[in-house]
Amino acid sequence: MFAEKIEHVLLKRKMSKPELAAALNVSSQNLYNKLKKDDFKESDMEKIADVLGCKLDVTLELNDTGDKF
Repeated sequence: MFAEKIEHVLLKRKMSKPELAAALNVSSQNLYNKLKKDDFKESDMEKIADVLGCKLDVTLELNDTGDKF
């Protein structure tokens, strides 16, 4: 889910995955693996949001009541 959001922002920012990897000081292969598995720590998400000029908002919303946490 987060990987899909990254893809959308990369398109909007006209930035490539290798450019993002370089800005994060990680290998392109490392980034591709994380995107494929959609496996990101919160600290990774914060760094990515910062590099992409985004605000990170992590919420949980109950399906039955709509309550957000």
